[in-house]
Amino acid sequence: MAQEPYVDQLKRLNRKSDLANALNAAQLLQHQRIISQNKELLDLQHQQLAEERQYRFKMWLQSPAGEGYAIWYAKAADLLAAIRAFDEAWQGAWASEISAAISPHERQQVSANRYLPRPLPVAVKRAFNPILVAILTAILLWLVAMQMVGRVFDGSYWALLILLAASTGALTWTLLFDDTSFVRAEEAMANSLRTRRIDLFGVDPLTSPAPSWSVNCEHLAILHSIESVIGNAPVQFPGSAELPAIVAPRCVDPATARLSFHRNLLAVNPFVALGSALRDDDGAANGGCVSSSNEDL
Repeated sequence: MAQEPYVDQLKRLNRKSDLANALNAAQLLQHQRIISQNKELLDLQHQQLAEERQYRFKMWLQSPAGEGYAIWYAKAADLLAAIRAFDEAWQGAWASEISAAISPHERQQVSANRYLPRPLPVAVKRAFNPILVAILTAILLWLVAMQMVGRVFDGSYWALLILLAASTGALTWTLLFDDTSFVRAEEAMANSLRTRRIDLFGVDPLTSPAPSWSVNCEHLAILHSIESVIGNAPVQFPGSAELPAIVAPRCVDPATARLSFHRNLLAVNPFVALGSALRDDDGAANGGCVSSSNEDL
């Protein structure tokens, strides 16, 4: 009976703990509900802003400046599509030629920078050389330290002999298994394969990108300028002076291309006809000069 007060006290403590846990759970649930409501409100605000921006852009397209932009956009879209299609064909031909001319084994050799199978002594040396160098360095540092404090022959004669023997063994191992000839043979193999690839492609295709099909990579600059204006148009409402000229890129001389497929692509050169069509549409009257830079091809 004497323990009943303690039992009642424990029960009261348990009830208080349960109430506290329930209160914490309710507060956590309320906090999560508030976060969810705030997120829904933010999403709704973003949606409303996007719809409002889209509405203003549609209204602007009906203005004289917007109509000029729409005409410019139609011509720009044609030019972008032509550039992307030509570049895709160019890059695809480059990748196909690489797959046909360079074996997976050679690509693996270049990736791993290993061109010849390493003999066992060379492989062992490459694995243990760092350890031997570390041991030799520690020995030399120990000898220098002992010499500085004048304790080289002070009670450590046998230890000195053991360390000198280990040092001599490490040096002998390094000199005995010198792999200079193997390294030279591997470098010669790597240079031979690299020279063959350069003869075929003009550059090493495993370490260099495909050569540009346009003069000074003009097509990349054209893509960037047009895509930048199109991406920002719904916000910035560009005027006629802000619209870049619709200029077809100049293609390089077909004679400079190493691959026959590339030469055929350059011989067709769709940008001459496209530039003429854009120029005939008289796009300059609606903002954004329309011209071609391929008249000499």
